[in-house]
Amino acid sequence: DSTSGSTATNSAQGGVTGAVNGTAAWGAGKIANALSFDGSSTYVLVSNYAKAQGELGVSGWGNVAAGTATDVAFIRNAQGALAVGGANVGQFELGLVANADDGSVRLSAAIGAGPNIVRATAPGVFTLGSWQYVAFSADGAQLRLYVNGQEVASTDYAAAINPPNIPYLSIGARLALA
Repeated sequence: DSTSGSTATNSAQGGVTGAVNGTAAWGAGKIANALSFDGSSTYVLVSNYAKAQGELGVSGWGNVAAGTATDVAFIRNAQGALAVGGANVGQFELGLVANADDGSVRLSAAIGAGPNIVRATAPGVFTLGSWQYVAFSADGAQLRLYVNGQEVASTDYAAAINPPNIPYLSIGARLALA
């Protein structure tokens, strides 16, 4: 609900404030106010958050510019590519994936579960240029993906959601912090 500044407040009980990086463009959102991201140098970093231990749900409003034909990061707990091994184990990501053949974008969610990256991707092209409510849930057995309250994809998984080595959330960018 902020309208300016270098912090993004979190209205969730116990929620951690995010640090706005880059030159943020504040404006009207679908509900209250919103930030406009450029996909690389403008983003919100939540330095620490309550990590999921068995189940996970992530949601938010997004309005992606018409004509976008590249991957878009909405929110993620990952550094670089989402990984399940090594020093950069991440937990999840929600965003758009671009089709290299035709430039279309589709909503996609992924979690690290055991030795696998489990991904659910919407079969239909994501609507650009207007507000869309995006979400996913991981309940210990299925990863479900939603657009505007309608389930658009799901996939089964059998392992527990991995605890991450990455302590932060990034909103609006795919970070590779050192």
